Amino acid sequence: MASTIKNHFKNSPKMDGVFSFISGKYVKIKREDYLGIVKATIIQYEREYQEITYVPLDEAIACVSAIEKILSSHNNPNILMVGVSGVGRQTNLQLAALILKMDILRLPTLRDFGTR
Repeated sequence: MASTIKNHFKNSPKMDGVFSFISGKYVKIKREDYLGIVKATIIQYEREYQEITYVPLDEAIACVSAIEKILSSHNNPNILMVGVSGVGRQTNLQLAALILKMDILRLPTLRDFGTR
């Protein structure tokens, strides 16, 4: 599991650029250019769904890029995100999915983890 995490979260916030799946290819682009893509995606998300509060920190941008990499893979485009509430897992996932023009499937569950 540790090697899987290292492979998918290689993007360091200190890097010059981030990797993005643009026009069918996985390429490295400048951080500022990717930040522009994320800001445009936030505007699109707010128009289509709801207003969000998103602070584009380096760690958050790297997380969106890493999620985008996972979702764009052809082998296994599934992701399970865990952690404390309020750190931006859902928002980062929604932004990455919108950049890739993907829909998010949410399975309804109850408190006892059974389906409705």
